[in-house]
Amino acid sequence: MKHIMKQKLPQINPITLIKGLGRLTLIATFSFGLGTWKNWENYNSYWHGTIFRVQTVDFNMLSHTLPGKLSYTLLQGNIGELQRTLDSNYGFFGLIVTDCKIAAKDCPSEQILDQSKSSQKWTKEISLATLSNHPYDLLQSPPPLQVERQYAKPGDSKPIPTGRVNSGEIIGRVYYVRGVPPTFLEDYNDWIKEPFKVTGSRTLYTSTVALFFLGGLSAWIIIEVVLSAKRNEQHFAQQQREQLQREAEYEQRLARQQGEQLQREIQQIKLQLEEKNQQTIELIDQRERGLAELESYRQGQEQNKRELENQIASYESERALKEQQQRETAQTLEDDLQLLRQKLQETSQRESEAKQQIKLQLEEKTQQTIELIDQRERVLAELESARQEQEQNKRKLENQIASYESERAFKEQQQQETAQTLEDELQLLRQDLQETSQRESEAKQRSEALNQKIAALKCDRDLIQQQSRQLEQQLETIPNINNELNAALDINNELTAALEGARTELDRTKEQSRDWENCYVEEIDRLEKEKVQLNTELCSYKKGKTLFLEERNKQLESALSTAQENTQTLENTIEALNVLLENQSQNSHSYIPWSQLPRISGREAIGSLERLGFRIDRQNGSHVFLERVRAVDQIDRCSVPRHDELALGTLAAGILRPANVTLEEFKDNL
Repeated sequence: MKHIMKQKLPQINPITLIKGLGRLTLIATFSFGLGTWKNWENYNSYWHGTIFRVQTVDFNMLSHTLPGKLSYTLLQGNIGELQRTLDSNYGFFGLIVTDCKIAAKDCPSEQILDQSKSSQKWTKEISLATLSNHPYDLLQSPPPLQVERQYAKPGDSKPIPTGRVNSGEIIGRVYYVRGVPPTFLEDYNDWIKEPFKVTGSRTLYTSTVALFFLGGLSAWIIIEVVLSAKRNEQHFAQQQREQLQREAEYEQRLARQQGEQLQREIQQIKLQLEEKNQQTIELIDQRERGLAELESYRQGQEQNKRELENQIASYESERALKEQQQRETAQTLEDDLQLLRQKLQETSQRESEAKQQIKLQLEEKTQQTIELIDQRERVLAELESARQEQEQNKRKLENQIASYESERAFKEQQQQETAQTLEDELQLLRQDLQETSQRESEAKQRSEALNQKIAALKCDRDLIQQQSRQLEQQLETIPNINNELNAALDINNELTAALEGARTELDRTKEQSRDWENCYVEEIDRLEKEKVQLNTELCSYKKGKTLFLEERNKQLESALSTAQENTQTLENTIEALNVLLENQSQNSHSYIPWSQLPRISGREAIGSLERLGFRIDRQNGSHVFLERVRAVDQIDRCSVPRHDELALGTLAAGILRPANVTLEEFKDNL
């Protein structure tokens, strides 16, 4: 079943129309109030801003021309021209001529000779008692040519003296009276009476109120559109509610029919439910049996859990015991390392003692050849014993190091910190081994020195053999000394045999030394590779550091050279300024001798300058800045430090000279 709803826009209700007009009236009133508030600002800006500045400009222009014109007219006695001149401002402000003949501001006996004709308010408020409150210019004979007062800015209310004075007899005054603006209510009432008269402030009033009315009308239109849209939505919602109500009634009829059908179906479902209830009872029995089995299984799991907890506790105790054993093992290893260090120290001490003995023995061996050979054999024997002892110590150290390495590899995961410490100790042992190898190389060098001495002995032997041959030749001629020559030959043979035995022993020692040195070749190569790597890293670090330092040094040198150039420039500038100041001080007519300057404080100097017409302009720290206006374009300025005693140079060059004050004037006002 389909329902078609025809939607129609609601008709305009008179009450809605009245409410809309009321809102329009309220918004128009509010807009007019806002426009009036804005027009108050326009009123102040126009009358107290624009008109005030225009009159100030007019007064400033008239001060340059009007005194001369009026003085000439009074001297000629041309009253008509005088009146026409005073009426040339159309009465917007007042021009009043009096007969005052003194320069003082107050002139009680003056009388008004003539004034501008006007119907403005200023004519009602003017009187002889209030004339002194208005600016004026003097009328003189001959007519003045210079301006004695003028306005510095258009916004100023009073003129300031220019410092120029006209000479001549005073014959009167001309007063400048500002026009009195209407009150805001008066001006606004006049505009309301004639809103479309485009003159003066009324243009601002009209445009401002029109702008606010336009804004209010726009707001009213927006509000009405929004309210109309809401009314349409409410109307459509009402139609939808009626349609939904009709559809609900139709659904109720269908529900009743379906309810009857459901009653029949419920009877059938009840029968089916009874059958299913029987099945459910059987399922509940099965469920109870399953729960009992599950409970027994849960109890078994709890028993297993308790057993696992006991096993975990025993494992924790075993782990703590093993950690204690590991700590004891680490302590034992540290003690072994300490013993190894002591053994290495003893070995080094024995080596040093052996070196000392070798040195003493070598000195003694130089006396006789036979003693040298005997001492060499003893030294070789001692070296051999020392070497064997060192080899034994080395094997012990290697075995201990191998055992330590195996233990460290086994316990590295659990004892990382202890392993790191032991590794450092191992590095120290390796360094000790390297030092031992260096000592062995030194022993090798000493062996080479012994070989050289043996070579020298060989030379002696050859010489003896040569002498023996000479003796054999002499034996042929001198048979009496044959026995002595035979004895010499026997001695020579013994020496030769001893030398050959020493050579054999030396060769054996060399072979053992080579075997001994080969044991350290791999370790030395490894250490050399590490040394090369460390040297490479050190060189790269040094190179980077050197480049950084060189770059930083260049920057500092550049900055230093720039600073030196700036310093030289400043020194040249200061020297030039000093020369210029000396020339000015020597050539200036205001040169002040320092010998005549008084010793005073900064406070006394400020008091003397204030008595000379200066006033305090501002203060920055301990310096007080003063100024004195002598004319519009001539202002004297100076700064005085608040010191207990002013320096003579500061008083002369920093205060009196820029202030254009002579020493005599300054002293007279102390």
